[in-house]
Amino acid sequence: MSRITVTDDTPDGRFSVLSHGSGFIKFLVPNLRYVGTTTLPIEGKLTPSRMQSNSNMTVGTKFANILPSNQVTGFRTTGTFDMRNLWTMSIFRLSDTSTPAVSSNDLIGFSHCEDYDQDSVWKSVHVVLSTDLGVTWGRPVPILTAQERQPKNGVPAYNGGLGDMAVVWDNAKRRWVAFFQKVGMVGLGIAVSTDPRGASLTWSKFDPLNNLYSSGLMGLGYGHPDLASIPGSNPTLLYDMLEKGWVIVYHAWQGSLAWATSTDLDGWSTPQFLDELTSSGSLVYNYPSLVGNISDTMTNQRTTYFLMRNSHMV
Repeated sequence: MSRITVTDDTPDGRFSVLSHGSGFIKFLVPNLRYVGTTTLPIEGKLTPSRMQSNSNMTVGTKFANILPSNQVTGFRTTGTFDMRNLWTMSIFRLSDTSTPAVSSNDLIGFSHCEDYDQDSVWKSVHVVLSTDLGVTWGRPVPILTAQERQPKNGVPAYNGGLGDMAVVWDNAKRRWVAFFQKVGMVGLGIAVSTDPRGASLTWSKFDPLNNLYSSGLMGLGYGHPDLASIPGSNPTLLYDMLEKGWVIVYHAWQGSLAWATSTDLDGWSTPQFLDELTSSGSLVYNYPSLVGNISDTMTNQRTTYFLMRNSHMV
């Protein structure tokens, strides 16, 4: 990585960058869209605008409209809740990934979503589509969550589901691959879909070492054994075309950042802490974003930018 930047301006989640003419478009969570005039995706003059939704960006599709009518769920008591807040953290041109024949204005995005039931929080991942370079978006549709929940400290409320993810396009195997954190799970999990638009009910949680699969919405989540030695969340991934491999960086629960490498997104090297970014006292580094010279998930010049947020533990 050629440059490391620590900033308090990085949002509470990774951001996405797309090339646009001689400049770029940068998407910040929860729904800010910036147009930049330089080739470097974090510098130069930025013109911000709010992304809009064709329906209502802050309310997702009800799970009851996706799941089979006879499906027994563990979601609350009825299984019919909407998602109230979302952070779209992985955005791609369909023409650069799964659907080369479509317009370069057609985008696909993957969102971390949270629903609140009094003091309880339920997380899930949704897919969203745009036909105008991300100015407006269709309604988010759920693709990943989990029934598992765990109590919060000493109170009746709970945390449930899964999220805090990054999604990448695996061109070698023609599939979308999501890396997520699930409540109560050690290590990051993986889910895959070979549907070009990542449609709901096409995703499976995946344990590549033991060849286990389960439903994206209803199944168990598998923590990846290769990434279990340093558990964490909020990953970011980048493909290095020169090295012909992937790197993942994520927030470790110890308060620092960890990284690992892979040639196929299935097997990973043993995670290591980033020596340059060890935590000091109460200072915590989190929400990393890798940005290559081609996009936020690809580089061919090793001109990778690495941004994260630093904060103080409460």
